[in-house]
Amino acid sequence: MIILYIFLGIFALIFLILAPVAIIMFLLMRLGIRSAEEASKRQALFMQRMFRPDINEIDRKRSQGE
Repeated sequence: MIILYIFLGIFALIFLILAPVAIIMFLLMRLGIRSAEEASKRQALFMQRMFRPDINEIDRKRSQGE
């Protein structure tokens, strides 16, 4: 019976250590995915502006209110 309690204690300690780590990893992963999506959108816009300079003029006209 004592051995069972020792195993349960070890399992509880492992769980208490791993649960917060898993939650933090999950949150970091979610934030990482979101920022990666935004970065890819930003990169796509940058590439469009590089290869299609007319988009710059359209943006300029839009910002001037024409």
